[in-house]
Amino acid sequence: MKITNIPNYIAWWNQLGEKKNLLEMVGKNTRRKIKQLLQITEENDLRMVVEEATDELAAKFFNVYKNFISSQKSGKVYDVLQIIREKNTVKKYKFLSLYYRGEYRGGLLFSGEKGKIATAFKCYPHQIEGLKLPIGIAYLSDYYLVLYAAKNNLARINHGRDRNIYGVNSNPGLAMYKLTVGCKPFVSKARDVEWVDFVVPDKNDRDILIFQASTKGEPIKQATLILFKTRKEEIPQVYGALKNITDLQLEVIDRKTVLE
Repeated sequence: MKITNIPNYIAWWNQLGEKKNLLEMVGKNTRRKIKQLLQITEENDLRMVVEEATDELAAKFFNVYKNFISSQKSGKVYDVLQIIREKNTVKKYKFLSLYYRGEYRGGLLFSGEKGKIATAFKCYPHQIEGLKLPIGIAYLSDYYLVLYAAKNNLARINHGRDRNIYGVNSNPGLAMYKLTVGCKPFVSKARDVEWVDFVVPDKNDRDILIFQASTKGEPIKQATLILFKTRKEEIPQVYGALKNITDLQLEVIDRKTVLE
């Protein structure tokens, strides 16, 4: 089976509008867990701060980022230090840095200009030793990023772009996370965007999620979800965030049942 005319890059935007707090953008269960996480940060000297992207801080981030990406199966390490040095005079980069008991643990590189925040690189630990976290650290970073945007009258957060065909080129969980925190998917407007075809494999170690649209900048209204690991009855639990895409036409192909 072949799926045709797939944009190779998906961009993610969070249009804040009147909303000034991430807690206003997420569901009841996620909101409860974020509140629990905020309580944990207050009680355990776990904090996030916005800092200027100095050479010293950039070097700390790069060490954490490089170690994490290098441990991934197909990770690509970008020269973050060089990118900051080349563009910092224009972009005015900042870090949303994470500290635990005074020790640097990671950060998010972003810029705020022309009425929006643009995120560049992010690397935080999945867990903090000695702490039982109710939800991922990434939610904490988005919480503070929305507060920063509201304080500085920035109306939109650009959450970067991903390679389309989630489950092959990107993690489907990444798309679900971005949808959960209020982002909407669009076809990237970048020069290197092109349309590709995809032959559905007989087997895959993850479900495959494909976003479909025909022009650059177009909001995603069509998607194909190919199940290899998830059962149909589990879709609301695993892929419930897809409902956050207004008027989405979702085709589900159940390869798991076929292969069984």
